[in-house]
Amino acid sequence: MRKIVAFILCTLAVLTVGFAVVHPTFLFVADWLVPTLGSSLLNALTIVYLLLGDPLQFTSLLVLWGGAAFLAGVLIRRRVGSIATILLVLVSLIAILGINLIDVGFTASQMFENFQGSNPLEVLPPLPEGLTFAELYEAPIVGEIAERVLGVMQSGGPENPMSIVMEIASSLAVGVFIKIAVMIGAALAGVEVGKLLEPAVTPFSESIRMGLGGKPRGTGDIPTLKEAMSLLTIALLLGPALFANPIGVGAAGEEFYIETILGFADLSGRAYVGDLFASSETPFGGISGSEGLLASVIASHEGVKEILAEFMGSEESLGSFANIIPETLMVAVYIDVPPETAGPQSEGIADAFSEAYQVDLTQLMALNAPFPLGEGPDSPQISIVLYQSGAEVGDLASTFLDAFLDKGGLVELISEASSNGRIVPQSTPDSADGGALFSGFVNVELLKEYAPAEYIQQVSEYFPVDEWEQMGFSGSVSFWDHGVESVGEGQGLDLLNLMGADEAPSFSGDSEVSLVLLAAPNGTDIGGDDVPNLKITTNMPEDDNRLAALFRVLEMLGLIDLATPEVNLDESAFEIGVSGVILPLNIEVTKTTSPSNPQPNSFVEVTVTVTNHDSAPMRDVALDDSATIARYASSSRLVGGSTSGQWSEIGSGESRSISYSVEIGDGGVYSLAPAQIEYLHEAVEFSDASRGLETRVKRPSALGLGVGSLVSTGEAASKLLDNVAGGNGSTLGLGAVSVVVLVFAFLEFMNLRKWLGGR
Repeated sequence: MRKIVAFILCTLAVLTVGFAVVHPTFLFVADWLVPTLGSSLLNALTIVYLLLGDPLQFTSLLVLWGGAAFLAGVLIRRRVGSIATILLVLVSLIAILGINLIDVGFTASQMFENFQGSNPLEVLPPLPEGLTFAELYEAPIVGEIAERVLGVMQSGGPENPMSIVMEIASSLAVGVFIKIAVMIGAALAGVEVGKLLEPAVTPFSESIRMGLGGKPRGTGDIPTLKEAMSLLTIALLLGPALFANPIGVGAAGEEFYIETILGFADLSGRAYVGDLFASSETPFGGISGSEGLLASVIASHEGVKEILAEFMGSEESLGSFANIIPETLMVAVYIDVPPETAGPQSEGIADAFSEAYQVDLTQLMALNAPFPLGEGPDSPQISIVLYQSGAEVGDLASTFLDAFLDKGGLVELISEASSNGRIVPQSTPDSADGGALFSGFVNVELLKEYAPAEYIQQVSEYFPVDEWEQMGFSGSVSFWDHGVESVGEGQGLDLLNLMGADEAPSFSGDSEVSLVLLAAPNGTDIGGDDVPNLKITTNMPEDDNRLAALFRVLEMLGLIDLATPEVNLDESAFEIGVSGVILPLNIEVTKTTSPSNPQPNSFVEVTVTVTNHDSAPMRDVALDDSATIARYASSSRLVGGSTSGQWSEIGSGESRSISYSVEIGDGGVYSLAPAQIEYLHEAVEFSDASRGLETRVKRPSALGLGVGSLVSTGEAASKLLDNVAGGNGSTLGLGAVSVVVLVFAFLEFMNLRKWLGGR
């Protein structure tokens, strides 16, 4: 009986505590995929962590398994029986893991069949916000596998692909053997403590035996209670020691400086502003001597998921993987320096960036780039070292231009926009909807040594690279979803208004090349091509070779019949009209849920609101939110209301809404798809969408998850047996459980007879 009780208690304890201490990255993955793949995934991830997590790195695993084994020893008080019982718990978890993995695989195969022809990643729900690449890389098992794979690849790749598998397996096996050793030691310690405690419970046990008509038990060599308590005190003092974690770039020649601001409006009314400031002097001291260092850059981003999604092919799924990119990333690039050398060598660079921008950078990895610099067998290999930081755009905004502020000129406009929050997303009502800040340097001398001569020749037409050793730069890119404002009598792009500036800056007196370039939709057919309006304001004379080189680049991009460059930098230089096209209205589509953090198996009210912020009315408005839970068909359903709405007109300043109810199933994050809208403006059809909405459904308590995992595993086993037994899986499962119970009942009956007999 004691073995059965110990087995049940230890199994439940390991699962319950396991759900409480499972690594946050595993919980993040579960929150992401459980709503589509079911609770078996959370069970599987937790058991994988319990079985394969490194106990020397995660002390909680050491304490968990040691504590469970110690409990088994105290309850059973037999050496072989205690060790066998706790190892049976381990084997049982492997069986539970197998059942849950098969269930997850079965669910996934059904899901992919329903989306035949789709990219497998497209079938998955969007990745929720909150996980970065750094956290993923540091996760147990995942990080170990990544390190092993990178190590093998950096050494030139494996001769046999199975060597990678064996390398990973051997690394994980070490952690398993450590757990088993700890379990055996803890079980033996528990046996001794259990024997010491036995006198305290013997009178109670004997009274029960005698009450049932049993024979009295001989005292033998049972220690006295005083001796037991003395030894127990020693054990408690030594216990913590038993389970403690034993591992417990200056320039040569004349200085050169350039300043550039670019503005662009598209047909959706979105406005983009970019700027770049570069100098033949870098602001970072003490790093130019780093051998083989080609370039290094630090970048911070916010609100760029939608933009990246357009390049990655899907806003809802593939594009969501942009969420794992750290808020701030530093990259150091080396030529002909192996990663194992580049990693330590880059620490000085990271320290310089950290001091300059007041951020904490930690190294992620050092690896070989998948491509060499140039072509041919003798092309030098590139090493890349990555650092990450939790710093946000707002944290870097006050410092990323410091190196160029003394130059004056255009940098003052960007500095003002940084100070007033216009280029810091979400900091003010008029801030950019997204953007990035970046700063760094390039070792031009090293680049000239390795880059093709024709490339250097082309670049030298615009930059005097022959006179440079290196180049330092800083800049930003920002976008406003509704950035086109009224200019004069027509629509247009106004950079000063976007930046919150009262007056135009002047060109810097130190700048060799100053440029303000604006582009906006024209809608006028010129020679068979729709060419945007262009405005160029520069300090370069018309006969400057650099200006001619700029024109060639613009012509390569299809920007022909360019406007004559202007030299007068006033407010008009930052304004450009949008002509010949009808732009969409400034509208807003919002989506909310109530409650925002519901309980599992509860109801959620979803509300979608369309607001017209423009001066003209929206006509023939059609709102469609039917795809909101399409990816969660197995765990949610529409129970009331309508997911669509139609209105003949929504006037200026007016709003319209729809509401509907959804029943939500398992705990996790439900990424509700954006609501889509179509409308007419000036007889032209436009479309827009809300942002996707994450609704986080609470998970049960650790105890609820522990008990629930056993129940859900039983249900999964019955479902799998149904597929084998033609729908009779439940009957087979019940029969198998009955047989096991009868066997254990018989064994315990025999043990009871021995016990009543005083043995």
